[in-house]
Amino acid sequence: MVSVVPRARAIPVLIWNDPTPDGDGLAELRVIQPMLGGDLRLGSHFSFTTTINFEGATIPEGELALGNWGEGFIDRRHPHTWVHELLIGAMTSADAPWQIGLVAGKGFAGFGTDDPMSRPALRYPVNHHWSQLLERAMVLGQVRYRRLLLEGSLFNGDEPESPSTWPNLDRFGDSWAVRGQFTPVDGLELQLSRASVKSPEHRPGAGLQHRQWNASARLDRSGSAGAPYLMVEWARTDVERDRFTFSSILAEGAITLGRIRPYYRLERTDRPEEERISGFRSPRPPHDDAILGISRWTVHTAGLTARLWSGRQWSIQPAVEVTAGRIGKKGGGLFAVSDWYRRSTFWDLRIGWRLDYGMEGHRMGRYGVIGDAHHSASKGYH
Repeated sequence: MVSVVPRARAIPVLIWNDPTPDGDGLAELRVIQPMLGGDLRLGSHFSFTTTINFEGATIPEGELALGNWGEGFIDRRHPHTWVHELLIGAMTSADAPWQIGLVAGKGFAGFGTDDPMSRPALRYPVNHHWSQLLERAMVLGQVRYRRLLLEGSLFNGDEPESPSTWPNLDRFGDSWAVRGQFTPVDGLELQLSRASVKSPEHRPGAGLQHRQWNASARLDRSGSAGAPYLMVEWARTDVERDRFTFSSILAEGAITLGRIRPYYRLERTDRPEEERISGFRSPRPPHDDAILGISRWTVHTAGLTARLWSGRQWSIQPAVEVTAGRIGKKGGGLFAVSDWYRRSTFWDLRIGWRLDYGMEGHRMGRYGVIGDAHHSASKGYH
C-alpha cells in the first residue's frame, strides 16, 4: 500500500523590532517558512520524507528577530537551505512490543525538542541552535520498546553557510547525538538528549567543539477542545571543554478555545557575542577567539491565532504576536549591551497569516519509528 501525505506552508508577516543593532526601530514585510514537502510511505516499513524550503528567496538577508543568531546571522534568523529535509527510512512493524528503525539522508539529528516551525509562536526562540541540530547529513538508528524509545545519530558537525550549501560529506561522522524518550501516558513525553558537535560554525573543521545537553517535558492534549499544549525545556552547551558555557530555560503553552488559540512563551537563553561585519552579520568562517562575550536574553512572547477558515487539509489562521525582552550580560568579556543597542529592553510585534496545507499535527524533525507514532497520535490545532 502506498500513501502520500503532502504538506505546504507560507506565512506572510509584518515584523517590527525596536531597537535594532542600527539604533532605530525597523519594520519589514516578509514571507517566512515558505515550503513544500511531505511523506511517501510504502506499506508500514518504508518512508521517504522531503521538504523544500524557499527562504533563500523570501528572506535572503534573514528574518528580523532580536536575539536570534547562527550561521553568520545576528539578530536575524538565518534562511534555511533549499533542501531542508531529504530522507529515507525503514522500520519493523509497529504491532510488536519491540520496533527498530533506520533513517538516512539530510535533516534533523536525533537531539532536543521539536523544530520551532512545528510550535505555536511565529518568532523563533533564541535557543534554536542549542536545542535543535538541523540540516545535517545523518544516519539515525532507533529502538522502541512499548513507551520507551532510544535514538542515536551520526552526522557532520558543520552548519550551512548559505541556502544552497550542502553538508560537508568529508566530515560525516565527526559528530554524534543520542536521545531517550519516555511516554508514561498518552500525550505526555519526557526527553533527554546528549550531543557532541565538532566545529559547527567553521566548515573546514578547525572550530570549537560543542558538547550539548537538552531535556524537556511536553504535554499535548490539543486534539480536543479546551485541552492544553505545554512544554518545558532546559539546554546547556559547553564549548571547548567548558571554555564557554551557555544555558537556556524555556517554557511555552497554548490552549484551544473554539476557533482561537492563545499562547505564551518565556525564555532565558545565553548567546555568544561575536565580532560583527555589520549590524546583522558575523564573519564566516569565524576568526580565532571570535566569541567576545556572552549576552543573556530574557524574552516574553504572547500571541493569538484564529482559525478563520479550514477545509479538509487547508487552514488560514491570522495571528498577532507581541514580544517584550531584556538584554543582559553574563560574565566578563569585551561585549557590552550599549555597543550595539541603545537600551537593554526591546519589543517585537508580528502580524501575519498562517497559510497551511497538511501541517496539522506535523512535528518537523521526527522520523521513522517516532515519526509514525506522532503522525497518527498528534492531530492537534497547529
